[in-house]
Amino acid sequence: MLRRRHDAGDAAAAPAFPAVLRGDYTTTIQQLPGDVVAAGVSWLQQVVDTLCGQAAELLQPLRLFRETNSQG
Repeated sequence: MLRRRHDAGDAAAAPAFPAVLRGDYTTTIQQLPGDVVAAGVSWLQQVVDTLCGQAAELLQPLRLFRETNSQG
């Protein structure tokens, strides 16, 4: 079953970022400490991996997400 998009990542990581929405986005992002950036990247990667996995399951008959190998 598909999960809602906002449930795709680690919900505990998401609250670290509401400050970004209150100010100048670019300036705020540039000023984030490295550990916060790393946490954000990790959280976003989890979201992408989850959604791609769900898409691969749904679109399996189309073979859009098949792995390539040296034999073709």
